[in-house]
Amino acid sequence: MAWLFCLGCCLLAASAQQDPELLARDLEEAGITDYNLIDNVARRVPRQTRLLQRLETRPRMSEFSVKATIISRYAFTTVSCTLVNAGSEAREGIFEMQIPITAFVTNFTMIIGGKIYYGEVIGKDWLRADEETYSRPRDDSRESQMETFKASGLIPRKMEATFILHYEELLRRRLGKYQYTVSIRPQQLVAKLRVEVNILENSGINSLEVLPLQNNKGKGEGSTKDHPTPPPSTVVGQTKTLAKVTFNPNFVQQAAISRNGILADFIIQYDVNRELSVGEVQVLDGYFVHYFAPQDLPPLPKNIVFVLDRSASMVGTKMKQVRNFVAQCSGIPDP
Repeated sequence: MAWLFCLGCCLLAASAQQDPELLARDLEEAGITDYNLIDNVARRVPRQTRLLQRLETRPRMSEFSVKATIISRYAFTTVSCTLVNAGSEAREGIFEMQIPITAFVTNFTMIIGGKIYYGEVIGKDWLRADEETYSRPRDDSRESQMETFKASGLIPRKMEATFILHYEELLRRRLGKYQYTVSIRPQQLVAKLRVEVNILENSGINSLEVLPLQNNKGKGEGSTKDHPTPPPSTVVGQTKTLAKVTFNPNFVQQAAISRNGILADFIIQYDVNRELSVGEVQVLDGYFVHYFAPQDLPPLPKNIVFVLDRSASMVGTKMKQVRNFVAQCSGIPDP
């Protein structure tokens, strides 16, 4: 029986890519009548084959680029992603991008095998709650400020597909600064990865800072709390009214950030020159924006009301901690 076992192993190794029914028939012709072995081989080979095929033919990202132009605190962003199918059969390519929840998509295009497919932009109110194109988070974490755009297409073998997404947003001023955030999540090392942001502010750029890459929890990569540093390969050029920021990490720099590819947000914060006046009004195509953020105004008085939960779940240490916190905030000794 030893030679029969060796023969079965040889047939298994030589026929790993064959149809399981043909392999089972070869075993029977070789005189192996152990049907348990035949059934196990027929079940095992397809799983191994499918795993190898997925690893060999999964579309790989060859390029990921973001180009943004910010004019008077209004941002135009274009994201381009290229996937290459090096396999021997057509495979599905998936493009996924997180965009700010306040932004809106203006155009989406797919170029697959030399053919151009244009997307149709519709209002979010038309989307069903269970549709996968947009998924709005339900918590108050960082993801609550973002939503996911997702699209897919079948890529023919030995060909590539390019996904191009355009979206716009009006930047909001918070804590004394305007912030522009772009999501970089290829989740693999990319041969060509580039982010370029051009800023034009006629009123003048007062300050500009590129933050460390932020993960989902809002923590920077490779930085300290007191002296944050921009991501590697970041270049900043600035004049009185213009600024250009580029982020172009190579393979080594991407691997230093994460071996599995970058999974973070690239953030730029800046502020413009402001004076104590009626603000700045901009008019374009029949629409106007009034920026009103004067400086040197005295702070307005505020009344703060604390509402404490005195239910049974707060008995003991929880209530004591809450009372101490309120006492410290109000300056009133805890009774």
